[in-house]
Amino acid sequence: MRFWDKTSFYVRLIQETLKDAMWFLLIYLNILAAVAVAIYMLNQTRGYHDEESSIIPEMLGNQITDAYLATYMQSMGEFSTDTYNSGDNPQMIWLFFVFATFITTITILNMLIAVMGETFSQ
Repeated sequence: MRFWDKTSFYVRLIQETLKDAMWFLLIYLNILAAVAVAIYMLNQTRGYHDEESSIIPEMLGNQITDAYLATYMQSMGEFSTDTYNSGDNPQMIWLFFVFATFITTITILNMLIAVMGETFSQ
């Protein structure tokens, strides 16, 4: 794609954007991991782990991996809150949900847009 003049600019722009976003990606993954561990621990304190009461939807079969994927999907706007009110601590689960959506969806992903805009302006 770098051979043609019309597309070479965009290939270079993609390369520069990925290079500029690497440190951002590290921060994003750490925030996702922190929220995933918190959700995993809240799920473990419920005392029962059937599909109807788990706050972590089963995706790959491993609860830690599923918690991380659920947190990632939540940051993309895809989430299931059906089981949040069941169990011992629904207020804490809702608190983490609001915190995670605000930090990942609103703050962090808008920062990514700003990084990409800065790269484009350079």
